[in-house]
Amino acid sequence: LFCCIMFKHVELMRKVAFRIMSMTYGARSKETGETMYDQYPLDRLVKLLCFEDIAEAREACRFYNITVKERQSQSGEVREIIYWRASKFMEPKHPEKGHTLRLQPRK
Repeated sequence: LFCCIMFKHVELMRKVAFRIMSMTYGARSKETGETMYDQYPLDRLVKLLCFEDIAEAREACRFYNITVKERQSQSGEVREIIYWRASKFMEPKHPEKGHTLRLQPRK
């Protein structure tokens, strides 16, 4: 029962988290001007925001205009990485009516 009540608020919680993360990650240091914490692994975002899988997290990033690219690590493993500096959080609007669209849950 508790999960059913919480499910109603998950979309809003994720949207707020994306907005905050897009403002804080990828920010520049006041002293050096260098970008800090620009890259964030998509698989960590899955755990952090309780997505079902990486595909759902990727879809949410695309919906909110968050840049995700594949990157090969030194060990040869290919991972999907969020690049916050290259992203600008945006909530999609209906083209005719102008109201904000909601990210529809997969279930």
